[in-house]
Amino acid sequence: MRFSSFLLLSAFAISIAPAAQAQFSFFPYVGYDLGSDGGGDGPLLGLGVEVPVTPSLLPVAAKVRASAETTFISEDNFSVVRFNGDAIVRLAAPTLPVSPYAKAGVIVERITNSNPDPSVSNTEIGAGLGAGVILGKLFAEGTLGLGDVSDFRFAVGFRF
Repeated sequence: MRFSSFLLLSAFAISIAPAAQAQFSFFPYVGYDLGSDGGGDGPLLGLGVEVPVTPSLLPVAAKVRASAETTFISEDNFSVVRFNGDAIVRLAAPTLPVSPYAKAGVIVERITNSNPDPSVSNTEIGAGLGAGVILGKLFAEGTLGLGDVSDFRFAVGFRF
């Protein structure tokens, strides 16, 4: 009985593996961060991965997103490296060109000031609540930081 259950489970796992692998969505992105670290603006470069939690055919789709990004704030010689772990709820069917979403998650920021010699770094951990919209490959996203992370940031950009 155990052996036949094992074979049945193995056959099922092998049959859904290609579909599960296709569910992961990796995306590099570039943009401009308005308001990183309480007001610094700068170019943004990042890499993210999304994993769906619900079927993508529904008008409301839940996903888990992990991303790493860096913002270069040239006027003050600051850089911000940010790691995000978010739960995403998309509010539109995947066939529509516009996809608004809400998000909540954990943020880890490492802020480096390279102006003094030697440079000074600080790591901050907090939570974030936000919303955004994706239009084709373009995105706009606002995040309210809770805890020691940036109070508010707004980013616009392009997902590859």
